[in-house]
Amino acid sequence: MHSLQIAEYPELVSELPLGKTLPNARYLHTCALSVLPEEYSHLVDQAAELAGASPEDFNVVKFEVGHPRVSLLNYPSFFEDGFPVLQRSWTVDLAAQSSTTRSYSAASNPPVLHRKEALLPREHPMWPEFRRLTHAAEEAGLLEDIRDIGHADGWRAKLARVGLVVRGNELAETDRLPAQDDVEIARHRTALVRYSLSAPMQQLWKHGYLNGGYSVFDYGCGRGDDVRALQNRELEARGWDPHFAAENSRLEADLVNLGFVLNVIEDLNERDEALRSAWRLTKKLLAVAVMLSGRSSYERFRLYRDGVVTRRGTFQKYFRQNELRQYIAETIGQEPVAIAPGVFFVFKAEHEEQSFLAKRQLSRPPTTRLARPLRRRPPVQRPPKPTKWHTHRELIGEFWERCEDLGRIPELDEFTRAVELRELVGTPKTVYRRCAEQFGEEAVVAAREARGTDRLVYLALNLFERRHSMNKLPEAVQRDVRSFWGSYAVASEKAKSLLFSTGSPEVVFNACRQAAEQGLGFLDGQHSLTIHSSARSQLGAALRVYLECASRIYGDLDQADLIKIHITSNKVSLMKYDDFEGRPVPLLLERTKILLGEADYDVYVYEGEYEPKPLYDKGRYLPEGFPKREEQLLFDRALGEVLDLEPDDHGPSASELEALLEVRGLQIRGFQLTNKSEPRRTPTKPESSYDHLLREVSDGPAAAVASRSLNTETGSALGMTILEAINAVLAKSDRPLSAVEIHKAISREGLFEFKAKDPKGVISSTIGKHLRSAGPHAIEKVGAGTFKAV
Repeated sequence: MHSLQIAEYPELVSELPLGKTLPNARYLHTCALSVLPEEYSHLVDQAAELAGASPEDFNVVKFEVGHPRVSLLNYPSFFEDGFPVLQRSWTVDLAAQSSTTRSYSAASNPPVLHRKEALLPREHPMWPEFRRLTHAAEEAGLLEDIRDIGHADGWRAKLARVGLVVRGNELAETDRLPAQDDVEIARHRTALVRYSLSAPMQQLWKHGYLNGGYSVFDYGCGRGDDVRALQNRELEARGWDPHFAAENSRLEADLVNLGFVLNVIEDLNERDEALRSAWRLTKKLLAVAVMLSGRSSYERFRLYRDGVVTRRGTFQKYFRQNELRQYIAETIGQEPVAIAPGVFFVFKAEHEEQSFLAKRQLSRPPTTRLARPLRRRPPVQRPPKPTKWHTHRELIGEFWERCEDLGRIPELDEFTRAVELRELVGTPKTVYRRCAEQFGEEAVVAAREARGTDRLVYLALNLFERRHSMNKLPEAVQRDVRSFWGSYAVASEKAKSLLFSTGSPEVVFNACRQAAEQGLGFLDGQHSLTIHSSARSQLGAALRVYLECASRIYGDLDQADLIKIHITSNKVSLMKYDDFEGRPVPLLLERTKILLGEADYDVYVYEGEYEPKPLYDKGRYLPEGFPKREEQLLFDRALGEVLDLEPDDHGPSASELEALLEVRGLQIRGFQLTNKSEPRRTPTKPESSYDHLLREVSDGPAAAVASRSLNTETGSALGMTILEAINAVLAKSDRPLSAVEIHKAISREGLFEFKAKDPKGVISSTIGKHLRSAGPHAIEKVGAGTFKAV
């Protein structure tokens, strides 16, 4: 018999062209082996031989991802039963040459198989019938919460709750609830007691609307917890509820919250009227929030109208995100803006909406800095008579800071002291030229480029959503457009080109490659780029538009830890982990797949059958400046040496990792891999990450990789920031140096590792920020573009 090398297993499984794909495994029916390369049949034959099973004993094969383990499964009624149950399994560890078997024939709660068509080749005659069954189950909401349906008891209970039964490979209705008029709905029981602001109120606070400048009305306020919380903060807030506050009047307000009201109204006409009524009371902004399907813990319920009746006698209508968007737009005739899953804002005035959307595209919010005086001239024997440039240096400094914020000369109403500047110093253009000579234009040019990118992204998204009337754009945007491109027509053409470019896999790949080269994330071949959500604003314009299109469907992407951009499949995945920042190997808890082409998304929760998966090599996804990034990189190298992980290896499960470390006498302590016998030590002086790692694992198997890391790492290994490296170079030089010369000296001496494509620009920007900061300066600008140590 052909003997398959264990080393080939991961690649074979990753390249499996068909089958049902789960995070930790691949499933296929044995009939699919005939259309696959013979290596897969040899693999199954080896597993069957080790298990002592004949080909007639099983009909489904499970390939585990990351470890050479194959399971042979027997579903006797695979073709006859729409959702067959497992009768027997053999699990074979090819590496250990061992197997175990288990029988479910007498089990009361055996595993259930879903989505059978995924296990078959598309050419199979039963594939269309199985696909229709899966589609019907999806339409009925049966496959949304995977935690309930993995075993027979949960599956049968869910079928009963939605009033369906399985007959062969079809779904059929059972008896529903009594006649609609015979069901009594207890709406008041849906009102929760809250100890923090509700989700829509939190979003209003996050986006700056609960700052005291707006009145608030809570339509359907329940027990009034949100209203009391706002009133305690001295905000003008009122509320009405048909059960708990029916005596209150329904009042107009700047902000109206319709939070978790629509989903508890069983009468469709009444539901529509609630939305329209809340909209009529709105002066500026309506916040709408509902429960989403697939994101809640389903109760024991039965179908009723277009929702369900819970065991508490309440009604719940579980929306899909895109369904809610369409419902709002069709009911009140205004397109909503997705803020978060299940939360939308609807603006009364288009200019308010445009201002909100424009602010969301700012990659760097304006900062408030201390005013910086102009540099004084070298002292002379007789002090010169003070000039207006010296006398009004604080005013000039404030003006220049505003230029650096805007990336251009501010208009009259964009600088509060504009009239004073013109009267005491000169015209804005004259003052700008003088400041540019004194300080250099690097910061203003950088701000202009960043702000210009922000505006192009904003305009491209306006085109994407057909919100593109120039006269409705915020005044600040119109001014940027005129300053940066001369006309709205030119800017629109560039934005249109940018938007269309995101449909090209080549453009998306090149943008992903550039982002990876800048150290913003990990590029997985030509398949995907994965970044931490905090690096989103640093991406190029094409990727920002790509991700903002996803946010228009889902809401705020920053709720995720990692974001994966799929280069060719028009998808974006969001991953949430258990304590991503605090754990060196966090566990995947939830994955959201946003389908751009379908304007919808799916959520996958990792529990039960879907074991939370560890994230290895976390450091490769982290941008510079991320907390504990250097410690994470060291840990990744040490753990990779211990586990001998390949670049594309998914790695062991959490339980397997714990067992492997136990065998090697190692443990994870914070961000360090240590010997288990090594006692915890309290250092008497500050130590670098390298000192810690070398000391803690000096006797362990990770010592060699840590030592190599010390020899190859630059910059961070010496504990230097980029500013410290610049100071070190200038302090050694007997003459002023340019940014290019500083970069060469830093690289030559190994003081800092540059990951940006433009090290000279990074150095110039760093020095510029230092010179603009308050307090004593260690660097002085000498002439045009040269610097020396003070």
